[in-house]
Amino acid sequence: MYKLFLLKQAIALLCIMIVTGFDNLFAQPLTELSQFEIYLKPRYDAKGIATGIEVSYTLPSTYTQSKPKLDLLYYKMEPFLQRSTDQVTSLKVYDALGQISFNKPTVTKHDLVMQQWSAFRQASGAVKVSYYVPVAIPFPAKRGPHVDLQAAGGGLSGTLGSFLLLPDPGDSVQVQLHWQLPTGHTAISTAGMGNCTVKDSFQTVLFCQFLAGKKSVYPANTENTDFSMYALGRTSNEIQALGDWSQKTYEQLRKRLNGSVDEPFRFLIRTYEGRPLQSGVAAHGSFLIYLPPTQSITDPELPSLVAHEMVHAFLLGLSSPKKGIDDWYNEGIADYLAIKIPFEAGLYTAKQYRELVNEESALYYTNAYHEIPEKDIPAIKWSGSNAWSLGYSRGAHYFANLDAKLRKLKGKLVKL
Repeated sequence: MYKLFLLKQAIALLCIMIVTGFDNLFAQPLTELSQFEIYLKPRYDAKGIATGIEVSYTLPSTYTQSKPKLDLLYYKMEPFLQRSTDQVTSLKVYDALGQISFNKPTVTKHDLVMQQWSAFRQASGAVKVSYYVPVAIPFPAKRGPHVDLQAAGGGLSGTLGSFLLLPDPGDSVQVQLHWQLPTGHTAISTAGMGNCTVKDSFQTVLFCQFLAGKKSVYPANTENTDFSMYALGRTSNEIQALGDWSQKTYEQLRKRLNGSVDEPFRFLIRTYEGRPLQSGVAAHGSFLIYLPPTQSITDPELPSLVAHEMVHAFLLGLSSPKKGIDDWYNEGIADYLAIKIPFEAGLYTAKQYRELVNEESALYYTNAYHEIPEKDIPAIKWSGSNAWSLGYSRGAHYFANLDAKLRKLKGKLVKL
């Protein structure tokens, strides 16, 4: 009995660590820094629709001298997306000896699945790299997280990993972005407004989110605000109501999850003619949501998605060393807290709360895969309808059950 009591205390402490944020526990030290100044120029067709992005940068001779050969890496986005049109094209690489040719790309595994472009010879002196990446198709064969390059609302959006082809940067990378945009267009990213610097691990830099174009903004003056919202394909009037609710939810989640008021938090939206279901993806300090053009921004289901992605943005460190098996707590805690915290703050009505709880239960118990063991989920996650949601709803029920047990123990725990 005493061992069971200690186990419950250990579970309680683990839960407290999770919901109060312990992402630094998983942070890796940055021991090597590679720096790149990257010039970005979106390309548009005659109708003003973005067709892709031109990229160029120079590797200094000090960098190439330290490498036996030049290898360039390009994120494949597997297993949840399959690149089609959004491949590297028109690649031109020159050094002091002239043009450098590359072998046909091969697949390699770093922390992520990457294309590796290997040069035929060693580079000499500074190396100039330029290429073009077209936008992805709006209806990919697999529709995973919205990290791909898409034309939206007269602009361009995605993550840096949707177009960056870089040499292996080692443990960390510093990318200085220089946008070349049409008049009236601006860029916003996880890292900041316009020409900004992204400095972090290579994987974190690849998932840095951005919008470039004529954007709707909330609040109207974002200077010196901790929360801000930007949208491509939506009007300022549309995002006002969602912005008010989202800001209040952000304030509650920041307090409960130990977020910093000194760090800017950015909510990004992109709308284009893609799949009919809304979806989101989070990065540290920001998240991006895709909305179909037919969906009203006042849709009653949208706030829970916003809250879900906000939780992720505060708790990004919740990941397992064994890739692909962490959905039950990573997605589960986001689903659970996205319902629980806004309701406790009065941001959901009792009716909305009941509907969200019932929807979460239905999502799990009507799922044909709901009895599949956790270890088998990665193999089926992207295989069919509802397979991807299993970890979400299973984890949400686990945390609801754990929360109820902890509340029963309240006042009964003794100091060890």
